[in-house]
Amino acid sequence: MSRAISFFLAAVLLPLSAAAQENFQGAAEFLPVQGEPADGMVAVQDGSDFRLSRQPYEDALYGVVTLQPAVAIKTRTGDGVPVVTNGTVLVLVNGHGGDITPGDFLTSSDVPGVGMRANEPGVVLGRALEPYSAGNPDDTAQIAAALNIHFAVVTDETGSVPRSIGSQVRRALVTGAAQAVSNPNTALRYALAATVIVVSLVLGLVIFGRAATNGVTAVGRNPLARRAILAAVSFNILMTVLFVTGGVAAAFFILAF
Repeated sequence: MSRAISFFLAAVLLPLSAAAQENFQGAAEFLPVQGEPADGMVAVQDGSDFRLSRQPYEDALYGVVTLQPAVAIKTRTGDGVPVVTNGTVLVLVNGHGGDITPGDFLTSSDVPGVGMRANEPGVVLGRALEPYSAGNPDDTAQIAAALNIHFAVVTDETGSVPRSIGSQVRRALVTGAAQAVSNPNTALRYALAATVIVVSLVLGLVIFGRAATNGVTAVGRNPLARRAILAAVSFNILMTVLFVTGGVAAAFFILAF
């Protein structure tokens, strides 16, 4: 009898397990995505609405349309398509960002609903789990990806960051304005980053800036020690710049990771 029960459970559960693996993982929510959403397309939150992505590095990436999710939840009335925001899904990509290798970051492209390899800092969908090489950059295909939407510091093939720190910080601040509204954790990170910048700026000016100002005054009082005083002033100015730069860098990495 026990053998018969075991055989029955195996016959029922194994196909279900295989089907779940085939459909990948991740719970989906039915959302009214504007446009013509198809399986694997990238969805973006636009205020209270949802639409397909339409430009590279969209700031408000939301998820991926998945017509066969492992679990689907319908919390809204009316029509909609299942959109997965985490887990492993199939993402529709092209070759506009170059060939894709496992581990590469994926983001949106200039083709509506289609992703691409990310080559610069910005908001990403997550990491590719499969390679993709397109003879024609406009060709599209679905590849498996692990969704983890966040701002990422993306390096190029040489391992260097292709944008200046200032450009990255500006992109991070613009990105945060869109994401902080819908994600309290993101809002907290941006508040912490802003606090770090303000504190480093204030402390740098108070500690080292005041010493530099006093040094300039001392030159007028003691011209004979001019060289030593100017050297001390230069040192304090340098320390002010390094202190503030360190604060900005720390804030940037708080946002990026």
